[in-house]
Amino acid sequence: MKLSMLIVLKSIMLCISLISIAYSAERNNDVDNYNYQGISHFKNGQVDLALKSFNMAIQKYPEYGMSYVNRGRVYEAMKQYDLAIKDYSKMIELNPSNAQAYYNRGNIYRKTSNNDMAMKDFTTAIRKKPNYVKALGNRGILYWLGYKDREKACSDLTKACSLGKCNSYNYFKNKRICR
Repeated sequence: MKLSMLIVLKSIMLCISLISIAYSAERNNDVDNYNYQGISHFKNGQVDLALKSFNMAIQKYPEYGMSYVNRGRVYEAMKQYDLAIKDYSKMIELNPSNAQAYYNRGNIYRKTSNNDMAMKDFTTAIRKKPNYVKALGNRGILYWLGYKDREKACSDLTKACSLGKCNSYNYFKNKRICR
């Protein structure tokens, strides 16, 4: 009797696991489809359709953070910066290790002249992903334009250049800001 009960319990556990895996795979396919549609619409300039796709992904799967990043990009393109910051912040809440969300939010802060918050986000993005070339470049530019800190600006831009992004470094070098 105990052996048969054990077999039944193991069978039930296996069924529950398989159902859970199937549901997870279905959820991931759905959310991926909404996001792929949104990205495609956005690339084709169909901002309203992109927004609808990302809204649907978020409505159905609010715990999937990349939908917020994608929708944040749409809001950013629409110059709805408060909504973009809100979405990037939600991604950070869901996944605090995501360097891209900090970087994207930092760009919004920079565009809206909130240099201190931009600096904080670029620095956090770099801390989470030390060779994040775009974050290094933008923080370097911000060090110079926002804080007139030549040493830190040139340090970041030099590192970004050593990683393959030299446009800003070369500009600063030609202007004799960096040596």
